[in-house]
Amino acid sequence: MHIWRIEKLAEKLASGALSEWEKARYLVGTVVLHILTSYSYAIFRDPPYKVQGGTLSTVLGLAGELAVTTVGFIVLFNVHSRRSNAGFLDKAVCFALPAAIRAFVVGWGSLGVLLLFLGLASRYPSLELVLEMLVSLGPLFAAILFSVLHFVYMYSGFSAFNEHKAKLEGP
Repeated sequence: MHIWRIEKLAEKLASGALSEWEKARYLVGTVVLHILTSYSYAIFRDPPYKVQGGTLSTVLGLAGELAVTTVGFIVLFNVHSRRSNAGFLDKAVCFALPAAIRAFVVGWGSLGVLLLFLGLASRYPSLELVLEMLVSLGPLFAAILFSVLHFVYMYSGFSAFNEHKAKLEGP
């Protein structure tokens, strides 16, 4: 199983080297990671998913994720259609796991830098309003960041698949 190297996975998919069971394992891994990622940003709130005062950011977060997901799948399908008219779901399911892992690692790295900034900025009273806004929008920012990163990495998988398929088919 390739959980980080999307290019290697694209090569195996292009050559038809993955069995249906191997593809199914990617789906299971993606579902588990999605559940973990969905709840991981709860550290920004206490208690998790507090509705009082968080309704607007919750609605904006859901709207943002819906927009990113819709646009993301349209873009992926268009990239897929450049080379093939079959097997979109196979590729989407398989690329979803390594893309989610990359998004999780890069997303939490980015959030770590943001939290470091917040810690340093908390020393300056003039930034209090900015800090308050960032903390209140933290879950919204995190959810959309993870979704965007996930589709960026899935896009790289579809692009790599097209390149490998072109090499196998020749000019």
